Amino acid sequence: MKRAGYFIFGVLTALLVAAGCSKAPEKAVVSVTGPEGMEITVGDVPVGRAPVTLKLNAGTYLFKFHAPGYERRWETVVLRQAEKRAMPVRLERETASVLITTKPVGAQLIVDGRVLGATPIVLEKVLPGKEYVGQLRMPGYSEREVKCRLYLDNITVTRAKDENPEAPAPEALVTPLDKEIVNTSDPSLFDANSMVVAEGGTLTCSVRVNKAWTAETDCDWLTITTVRCGDADPSTVTGANNGASLSNGVATVKATGLPYITTKVEVGRNSGGESRTGHIIIKSEGAEIEKVAVTQASGAQITIEGLTDNTLELSDNPTESGAEVKFTVNAPYPWTIAPSGAAAWYEVSPGQGAANTDVEVTVKALEQNLSFRRFGEFTITAAEGDATLTEKIALSQQLVSPGTVKWNLASPVQWSFSEEDMGNYAQDFKGGPDSPYNTVLAQSGPGYLSYTHTAPSDPDKKCERIVGSTGHPYITDGWPGDYWTFAVPVTNLDAGTKVRFTAITRTSATGHKFWRMEYNDGGTWKPAAALQTTTETGEEVSYTHAMKADGTTYITVDVTVTYANAISGGNIEFRFVCAANWQANGKGALTKPNGGTIRWGGAGTADSPRIQIVP
Repeated sequence: MKRAGYFIFGVLTALLVAAGCSKAPEKAVVSVTGPEGMEITVGDVPVGRAPVTLKLNAGTYLFKFHAPGYERRWETVVLRQAEKRAMPVRLERETASVLITTKPVGAQLIVDGRVLGATPIVLEKVLPGKEYVGQLRMPGYSEREVKCRLYLDNITVTRAKDENPEAPAPEALVTPLDKEIVNTSDPSLFDANSMVVAEGGTLTCSVRVNKAWTAETDCDWLTITTVRCGDADPSTVTGANNGASLSNGVATVKATGLPYITTKVEVGRNSGGESRTGHIIIKSEGAEIEKVAVTQASGAQITIEGLTDNTLELSDNPTESGAEVKFTVNAPYPWTIAPSGAAAWYEVSPGQGAANTDVEVTVKALEQNLSFRRFGEFTITAAEGDATLTEKIALSQQLVSPGTVKWNLASPVQWSFSEEDMGNYAQDFKGGPDSPYNTVLAQSGPGYLSYTHTAPSDPDKKCERIVGSTGHPYITDGWPGDYWTFAVPVTNLDAGTKVRFTAITRTSATGHKFWRMEYNDGGTWKPAAALQTTTETGEEVSYTHAMKADGTTYITVDVTVTYANAISGGNIEFRFVCAANWQANGKGALTKPNGGTIRWGGAGTADSPRIQIVP
């Protein structure tokens, strides 16, 4: 309870005017009476407690009267010379407004046998010092007697005496925040983990803030529908708005300080397979004062067992182990699979299943994959009425094992590096030096390339295989002794056969400058081009190709070799070896891998690596 206060902006003081030289003016006599203990102040001067008799010069005076338990009173009095005046003063008793609330709300308050209303309730004009005795009654709860006595401090505020005629600027009154948020929702709306059930429903709560406030949610499945004050029964909406309004999902409430016990929040149905959490955010004066979390349990879902992350992989050959993968489907509604047998290289069966039944599904490869890794997808859809659930299954088929298919020597083995084709091989050339993904198949013919990182001085194994956005395969953090391998399986290659290799390549400016192209002839690695020598930092380097210093210009690798030895059931092999630890930009040797790159270029089949038989 706050007591009323008044500001005294000025006091008019009587000027004593001499009526003559021989005789002083006769003073006025004022007799003041009032409540016991009433203090009297004239101007800024306390003059005593009632009853009191005062002698004052003629003039205008400001009287202030105050007694404990009473409202203060000010009165302007005009006195004439020699006037005799009786001043009986009547003061109004101080009262207060008292808010009475209970948990739960809705209890009847009875005082002196009279029902005053249901909590929360505000009692007006309550007298300080008087004891009030009442009862609180509510069905299902024991009756409780309450006693209340209010006290008011005797507070007096006076201006300090100084020489400054200006009153000090009033200080801003800061009201401490007082809030209470109580969940009054039906317990049946929550599961054993205190989550709102997946079906959703209407949550109720009581919100009391002693300042103006707003409430809103941070997700579309939580909606504030009602903000009302004074309902004993949360199931109804008959309570008063009491300064509350709703607009675009935002509740705005004035500073009443009353509990808005019928605040309702609608929780939508959770049809997803995972639980979710939203928040009711309450703000006052633009700042968040409460963030109420609402977590809802996951809804109905399709259960997949036997797969990891809804993915599966088939072997390259239908006759081999792994060409068939099985998993189990269980859904709350009847379900179908699409496509079912629509893909040319795989089939899914069965294509449908009953609700709440474990059904084994088989995915089977129909043909051997003689080229790149390939991918597919099918969707399991469970539906009933307006409820629909889906799960996507991603599948792939392994690329043909290197060496499985032999080159017939008739047409070139051709790689194709481009943004359009990279989806065929990017998943098979990635990761660090220990990654199993180290193969890029040729688009035409059975060739494949790989990269080997051998650097013993690279314990961190920073080297990484990457297919860039242009489709070019490249590596980072190479080191002397590393090499690219281009291999083509053959059934028979006669001695004296000439084989040509062509491609374009480049390093970054900080990549290694000197490389050596070699081919495997009867188990011996031989230079595929004329060897060149140079001395760098006192070390002699033998190489066949040197990279450009700018890090952007490609060089052409075009070599033709004649095999001295026949190959029977083996591989034609070329390798491109890092020959020296020297940067292409000429800035010296490296002490460790530095992030430099080397790549093979091309645009489709143009300039991409090619191996062919030549006359």
